[in-house]
Amino acid sequence: YMKEDGDFPRSRAAFSADAIATMIGSVIGLSPVTSYIESAAGVEAGGRTGLTAVFVGVYFALSVFFAPIFASIPPWATGSALIVVGALMCRGLADIKWKRVDHA
Repeated sequence: YMKEDGDFPRSRAAFSADAIATMIGSVIGLSPVTSYIESAAGVEAGGRTGLTAVFVGVYFALSVFFAPIFASIPPWATGSALIVVGALMCRGLADIKWKRVDHA
């Protein structure tokens, strides 16, 4: 739903929500970049309402109950999955135009 110039409808409301989340997050010790990146990823994936954030918050609250179960998994068992995820994340590095300073 983004326009050709990179803007999207009601972007002012979205950026205002980012600004408020950044201010509140900085009071409790959250990195300001985290709130921006998470909301940008949500908008890019199609989440244009606040309902996306509500569902993410509910899922994070549910994850508290599963933390002891995941903590019982030894670190050597999760290493291979982290390597695969890291490789998948690095795939996007090929699309960066490293010669252009404004792009890189």
